[in-house]
Amino acid sequence: MSWKTKRVGVAECVMCFPEVPTKQRPKFDTKRFRTYTPDKTRHAEKSIKRQWEAAAGDRWKDFATEVRVFIEVQRPLAKSNPKYWSGRPDLMKPDADNLAKVICDSLNGLAYRDDCQITQLGVTFDPRTPYSDECLVRVRVEYYSERYEKEANEAHMLTERSE
Repeated sequence: MSWKTKRVGVAECVMCFPEVPTKQRPKFDTKRFRTYTPDKTRHAEKSIKRQWEAAAGDRWKDFATEVRVFIEVQRPLAKSNPKYWSGRPDLMKPDADNLAKVICDSLNGLAYRDDCQITQLGVTFDPRTPYSDECLVRVRVEYYSERYEKEANEAHMLTERSE
């Protein structure tokens, strides 16, 4: 007995942002006694959805099995940094988990049914490069189907038991 998976499709999108989007903590309004999502997070989520729809469409929005998500980030070197810093590893904020959280949550119902389907998640920050004003975020979502297969020995044993 074993489960077999097979890749059935891939969707990709390159998104541009003035700065890398992140998921901020929810805020609490003490006057109205309610929790709300900060504006910066809401705007980032809307931008991610809009750019994904423009590039990849909504073909996979009802996909309900295994999904693997890979995120690659390219940020420009700040103008205040020396040029010889180009090619250095990007160790600055935001954290990879905050970036992944906002992207995966934004793609719910658009690139897949729910982000609980993600079985593999990768975030890569490329070395910083000069001469750019925008951050590029490449998102690749791979779609997999799964099938349960009985092995030959097991099928033979089941037929012997039924006889």
